[in-house]
Amino acid sequence: MKPSSLRVLLKAAIIAAVLTFPLVQGHSTFVRIALNGHWQDPLRYIRNKTSPYDDVAVTVDYPSTLRLYNDPTWPIDRPESVRCGRDHMKHASKTDIMIVRAGDTISFAHQLYEPAEWTTAQFLDCPQGRGTCDDKGYTMGLFHDGPVVAHLSKVPEGQDVHTYDGSGEWVKVYTLGVRTRGSGDFQGPPFIWLPRNDGKLPPKFEFSIPPQTPSGEYRMTVSEDMHYGRAIDEDFTYPGGRIWDGEKFGLDKPVY
Repeated sequence: MKPSSLRVLLKAAIIAAVLTFPLVQGHSTFVRIALNGHWQDPLRYIRNKTSPYDDVAVTVDYPSTLRLYNDPTWPIDRPESVRCGRDHMKHASKTDIMIVRAGDTISFAHQLYEPAEWTTAQFLDCPQGRGTCDDKGYTMGLFHDGPVVAHLSKVPEGQDVHTYDGSGEWVKVYTLGVRTRGSGDFQGPPFIWLPRNDGKLPPKFEFSIPPQTPSGEYRMTVSEDMHYGRAIDEDFTYPGGRIWDGEKFGLDKPVY
């Protein structure tokens, strides 16, 4: 599959069902981003996705092709859905672009409810400076084991973040993975997936744009990858991050 000033266009399309969900569904979506601790309005700089959307049947035994807002994106779904979210190019021209500098801190937050169910209380004055919270008192957690990862893709020459479909190379710049289970943890496997955190509140999802990121326009995706497929994914694509840098640096080779 898969900055200096980075001009970023985020896409909120969840690849593998960004964990955005009514609680009983176990899915949610990354819907909010912060730059250096300042939270933006929900879905600003995030490329949205179409819902409902007709994709590809998950299995022969489960022939439905209909995907709702918080449904996962599966590896066998349309390639463009897996890369950047369902029907993401339809929303490209409406997505704002964020200017980011290499070394800036990016934070992102998920929501457990569909957009039609959002309330002001789910985004205002959330505990610990988080960007989202649950106004019904539930833990704003994730419900599948697996890492949360972020990738950057530089927009090819001759295109911009609005026209780039994400079919180029992607470099992984962030992973929130596992830790060893301690004596004070619940009994279970020898390690704990940090994003799920044994059903408790997960750590904050944040990382710094690598200081060696070359100037240019980028797309960024953020996703939770389930063991058996892409669970939650936002095209926080800095789809089009513009990076201004006086020096020439380079990222690692593409990571998928």
